[in-house]
Amino acid sequence: MRVTALLLLLACQGADPAHEASPTPGSVAEDSVTSENQAQASDPESEADPSTEAPDLTSLVEELHALAEDLWYTSETDSPVRIWSIEEAGDPLPTLATILDVVAPIHVDDDGASPLADRFVAEWTAERFFGRLTEAQAWWDEDQRRDGQHWQQIWDLMQAELAPLRVFRLGERQDSTGEVEGVIDVYVLGATAAGDLVGVHVLSVET
Repeated sequence: MRVTALLLLLACQGADPAHEASPTPGSVAEDSVTSENQAQASDPESEADPSTEAPDLTSLVEELHALAEDLWYTSETDSPVRIWSIEEAGDPLPTLATILDVVAPIHVDDDGASPLADRFVAEWTAERFFGRLTEAQAWWDEDQRRDGQHWQQIWDLMQAELAPLRVFRLGERQDSTGEVEGVIDVYVLGATAAGDLVGVHVLSVET
């Protein structure tokens, strides 16, 4: 499994193969298939529209990277945003039971935080995570409104290219309702059509 992780350290700054019939020299079926394939190859409408094709893994990560530039996640501290990917790790998708093992190759422990293996895990919906970041409030200033638009673009892109979106919160403590507390690593992720995991990571401090 090859791991790719792009970190945003913001605190410091052609055609598919033609189907061939069984080889029967001179057969009508073979001639018909060949003629049909030639007709499709010469028909512009039969060719895939590049604008509708899903981006490859590198392009998707780079696009998310650009949207997250100069973007911060605010809790009791301000956290830079990491865009990360792990090839061939999205089938099956991580669960509450497996998420710690899945993100271990890309996880970086915050200074003073509990080790990853000791974390409690809770799950949110994407709507709950992104909603508070994108729903404009009357008291937001210009910078906050701009950030809200960027978070909305990230959400839209992830919804379009990754399925389904899941949000895992890895905290130091867990209360009686199942919510986690302390220093919380938040992983928002989904799988590409090729089975690669792509996501956003932020740090949330909730004491």
